[in-house]
Amino acid sequence: MNKREATAKENKKIRELYLKMEPTPQTTMECVDELAGQFGRTDKSVRASLSRAGVYVRVGYKQNKGTFVETKQNSKIKLVKLLKDRDLTQDEDILNKFTKAELDYIYKILREV
Repeated sequence: MNKREATAKENKKIRELYLKMEPTPQTTMECVDELAGQFGRTDKSVRASLSRAGVYVRVGYKQNKGTFVETKQNSKIKLVKLLKDRDLTQDEDILNKFTKAELDYIYKILREV
């Protein structure tokens, strides 16, 4: 096995473990720190790998009230995870065309079903 194959397998394992941690904008940095330590990589390297895979949950922005604002990307990740959990197909190109409000609405409807 060459270095590229080893790195690809390691990145896949990092993605799987990260998704099992169910990161939120508030906990994503802790998840990345833990994985970086576990795999002997830098936080930046782990974050880059997760971002390339489209699963990284960005650190949230705080409103004046101290509550976090959820980004469109985080809404899309939540919806994709719900669709996968229910064995439904998802099309990234179509999901990218939805607004954040539409993604949140679809998530809410599907969660209640």
